Amino acid sequence: MAEEIDVIDISLTTCNCERDLVIKQSIIDKAPFDMLKIDDPSILNTFEGREICGGCYKSRKFFCYTCCVPVIDKKYFPQVKLPIKIDIIKHPKEIDGKSTAIHAMLLAPQDVKIYTYPDFPEFAKDDKFVLQAALEWL
Repeated sequence: MAEEIDVIDISLTTCNCERDLVIKQSIIDKAPFDMLKIDDPSILNTFEGREICGGCYKSRKFFCYTCCVPVIDKKYFPQVKLPIKIDIIKHPKEIDGKSTAIHAMLLAPQDVKIYTYPDFPEFAKDDKFVLQAALEWL
């Protein structure tokens, strides 16, 4: 009899966990940024003028979109570890200064690489990957 109760308790716990995940996700979906720790961005308003990139020597405001590096102190750029590696393949006519791909690389430089078509990342035969085309390409 005790064994049956243990099995029932485990199944209820599993069921409750799944229900809890659904509830938590619905809360996140309603207000996705409420649980994030976002610093006050007003510090960025204190930077006047532009800085020279140490790599390409071009004038930039906060980061160099050509060299993919910050031009102000790195403490203003949080670093995150992503659960997957991301390879972004940009269209050759996409303007570097308008691309949002650089933001991903600045925040997760260990996990994000940017390529410009026709350059592609190398994949091993057994690698698994997801290909996501831009909507305007479809």
